[in-house]
Amino acid sequence: MKSTFGVVSIVGVALVAAACGSDSATSPKPPVGADATCVVGTLTVGTTVTGDVSNTASSCLYPLFWDSAAPPTSNVSYNFGVRAGKGYLISEIATWNNHVQLIGGTTAAKVTLAEADYGGVRQSTLAFVATSTTAYSVRVGADDNNNPADTGTFTLRAQSCKVPVPTITNSVTHSDNLASGDCTVPQGDFNYLDSSYVHLYAIHFDSGGTRTITFGVPGAALAFDLGGPGYDPYGYLWHSSWTGKRSMTTDTTITFTAGDSGVYTMMVGTAAYQAASTAYTLTVGTEVPAPLHVTRPPGMSNSSVLKARKHGQ
Repeated sequence: MKSTFGVVSIVGVALVAAACGSDSATSPKPPVGADATCVVGTLTVGTTVTGDVSNTASSCLYPLFWDSAAPPTSNVSYNFGVRAGKGYLISEIATWNNHVQLIGGTTAAKVTLAEADYGGVRQSTLAFVATSTTAYSVRVGADDNNNPADTGTFTLRAQSCKVPVPTITNSVTHSDNLASGDCTVPQGDFNYLDSSYVHLYAIHFDSGGTRTITFGVPGAALAFDLGGPGYDPYGYLWHSSWTGKRSMTTDTTITFTAGDSGVYTMMVGTAAYQAASTAYTLTVGTEVPAPLHVTRPPGMSNSSVLKARKHGQ
């Protein structure tokens, strides 16, 4: 088991540097995210940084994303540059109740693109496939709505993750292997008991559209999370739709119906840490559109409704 940050940092960062590569071509240079205040540094792929939210000289107060009525809590921010089509995994560990957020938009109109919260040995993680080459803010903050003073030091790192195929807009079947060198999602949302190797997929859905997704599992157990639209595989955001399974030991087929239209994020990984390579086959079916609903005006017969639909009325 490699579930604590200390172990994953020693092993995982070395793997990222050697196998996942550096994102040195990130643009713009230097990246500047939406947060203009309390920016304490720049986060880059393959690096691990430490910070302290309790330092009031460098932190800012922001309302809790999930409880705006609670007292605001302390946060600090890092600039983070990304490239379109590349996958990223950001993870934070702290002994206190914490959250990590990905902030986009502009300084005047910020948008929370992703959010996760945890504490103790489990880590808050953000996983996404960048839709454009740009810069975001990675915000780390306290998450206790009953005790805003519950803060302290933290460790934050970023990895580059394999995105096996471009954004899926039709049907696709792809076979691959999860192995040493893939990005490592630590003990947390994806698997609260252990760390896992993961791949990231971006899948487009229209509003109300349905896809059948099949996981071929010839060996070790697999797990997945699918959520969105946007960078939200765990379904944290209010508008998100989500599904997932923690342990698939045989071939598994699921049917997922989207809420809002957009690109959804899917993580596919081992159900527990595996030293050996783990094979899988993923099949994403053609999207089935949402049924067309026609509301009958008062006094209008079924035949009249059909005629109106046929003639585009």
